[in-house]
Amino acid sequence: MKRILFLIAALLVTSTAIAQNSSYSKFAEELLAWSNNALKESLPQDYGIMILDNLSTTPDAVNYFYIIKENAVFKSYKENQAELKSTLELTLKQAITSMASSIVFCLDADKGMCYHYANKEGERFTVSFTRQDLYRILGRDHIDAEYRENIVSATIQLTMASLPMEDNFQMSYGGIRDNCIVYNIYTDGIWADGYQVNLNDIVTTDVVENNPSIFFHLISLYLSKGQIYSVEDRESGKRSEDKLSPEQLRTIYELAVAKREIPEPPTSGQPINDDNLADESEPIPYQLIEVKPTFMGGDLNTFSAWVSSQIIYPLEAISKGVSGRVVMQFTIERDGSVTNIKMLRGTDPLLDNEAYRIIRTSPKWTPGKHHGKLQRCTYTVPVLFNLENVKLSGINNGYEWVDLGLSVRWATCNLGADKPYGYGDFYSWGALASSYSFNPDSCRTYNKAIDDINSSQQYDAASVKMQGTWRLPTQVECEELIKNCIWTWTERNGTYGFEVKSKVNSNSIFLPASGVYESPENNTDTGVLGCYWTSTPADKKYIQSYLKEAFVLRFTSNGPYTLYYNKYYGYNVRPVCD
Repeated sequence: MKRILFLIAALLVTSTAIAQNSSYSKFAEELLAWSNNALKESLPQDYGIMILDNLSTTPDAVNYFYIIKENAVFKSYKENQAELKSTLELTLKQAITSMASSIVFCLDADKGMCYHYANKEGERFTVSFTRQDLYRILGRDHIDAEYRENIVSATIQLTMASLPMEDNFQMSYGGIRDNCIVYNIYTDGIWADGYQVNLNDIVTTDVVENNPSIFFHLISLYLSKGQIYSVEDRESGKRSEDKLSPEQLRTIYELAVAKREIPEPPTSGQPINDDNLADESEPIPYQLIEVKPTFMGGDLNTFSAWVSSQIIYPLEAISKGVSGRVVMQFTIERDGSVTNIKMLRGTDPLLDNEAYRIIRTSPKWTPGKHHGKLQRCTYTVPVLFNLENVKLSGINNGYEWVDLGLSVRWATCNLGADKPYGYGDFYSWGALASSYSFNPDSCRTYNKAIDDINSSQQYDAASVKMQGTWRLPTQVECEELIKNCIWTWTERNGTYGFEVKSKVNSNSIFLPASGVYESPENNTDTGVLGCYWTSTPADKKYIQSYLKEAFVLRFTSNGPYTLYYNKYYGYNVRPVCD
């Protein structure tokens, strides 16, 4: 298995973050990280006249770094770069069966490929392949969904066909069925102990533990496919099959990633971190120190208020109705840092872990003094978890908001709508009124250098129409919404769209698939496509037409993503407030 996974990494080494021009983008960065990390374990690789020393990705390209051993060879390559590029292109074409998926990833990412060569004296030169070069290598002028799926399927089949038998276990590619990638597993004697397939547990374990097999889940998610594991025990003849739909797989994956990122809860009475104590002197209790430490210029009430403001009530704790009081103790060092965190009394592991997270992220204090000298001291604080204080909705200047446990609160309705499932009005980017005639001439921001229009009284329709602290969301805030919520395609009052449910507090909003005005006067893709303006313009570092485009939260039933589109298009606005 390890050899095959390494082969997959080698085939995917040029994969990169899929550009935000399709729903395939969501999991590409993770595929890139997986493949790069797997391959880097084998570097450097010696190819005789040169050594592959490193690899990386930049906003513009996937980069290979080679060291050429002989100066004469280096000089020859440098003086004949056009010939070298032709040779490299021929090599890529000859290896198209194994390299096609890598090239597709690059094209989806709006990236080229760069080969960097150096000699031992540090001289360097680069041979670059543009996107046009890569299209020529593939013999195509565009990449469609069918071609992409066929290429990736061929890559899976190519690698898994040579998967060796290990410990009476063999895995093979079973094609695509019911919008799922099928993985066939053949083994001997697994039902002797009452084996049952549980694909949910398989995915969760692979993701939480970051196992090499996470590749198979990532590639399914990349293609917006689910998974079917078909298991056959050749000894008993028994078969079992488990299936996850694309939506189920994505939900399980995101929950597992969130679980992987949560630190281990503290053990009662045991120090969490004692490797950065200011010195070896024993700290004294807060009550006994002559000049008390202060927090953010205030007293203990200031710290208690800060702790309360930082609580992110765990979703599972809310669903279980768990509340209580967690007592934490820590040391305030001579430099004001917080160390030696202990839990003196816990309530529930979910709340205990959250209390530890809060104390761990405490800003520095102003340290206390004793007998005129800086002194370490211990402080004990209760962290109170009260479900009655979990405010999930409210009113701002007459408009309802929902708290999803994120950095901003989201409106329950689109701008111009009075129901969550209402489409509301359509705006070009920076317009304060809806015109329903969308073209470059009618868009006052088109082809103009305008910074983020967040809260602008000149360009932010939400801020102008709703007042208060309402405004357009930024692209970063939309990415936060994507990452920290579970997106479920559903129907509400005859309107299709996404229920967006918080992973933090289980609250939700509904975003209707209202269609778009991407032609002057016609609303298309109603019930299929949703597009919502952000306040963020396109970045000139990544796109030449940045003056004409701005970021959009865009989704189909396959899932959400952010991408830049023409400013004159007619899209919806879902406001946020602070």
